[in-house]
Amino acid sequence: MKKFLIPLFLLILLLAGTWWLYEYVKPDITSFVECENAGYPVMESYPRQCSADGKHFVEEINETIRAVFLCDDEKSIATVFHTGIEQSVDLVLSDGRNLSLPQAISASGARYATSGEELVFWNKGNTAFILENSTETYANCVEKL
Repeated sequence: MKKFLIPLFLLILLLAGTWWLYEYVKPDITSFVECENAGYPVMESYPRQCSADGKHFVEEINETIRAVFLCDDEKSIATVFHTGIEQSVDLVLSDGRNLSLPQAISASGARYATSGEELVFWNKGNTAFILENSTETYANCVEKL
């Protein structure tokens, strides 16, 4: 009988210790990835979401989308759109300029602008244009497929 009680006691002790570690020694979750890796449920939305210990995390999606727009007067704009929390666009203009613009507020389409709005790149669907000091310098731009 003693041979049976010692292993049973050790098993109970092991289970109690495991439960205690799981309940009271949890890692501090600070990101979506940590939440997912810790085994908390993940909502299959876009972007995905995870909640842990009263905190809510949203998956950060960083993608780049490339497009080339052909404009009037044989001008062109090569673009790299950066999605995620800090959205921006990199532009290579046919006149040789390279620009990087943060996303700005827009009522329609995607709008990117310098802080003083001296230069604005506006994209809607497969069209785009550039305003420089309120003058349209790259007009009627259509995405090259």
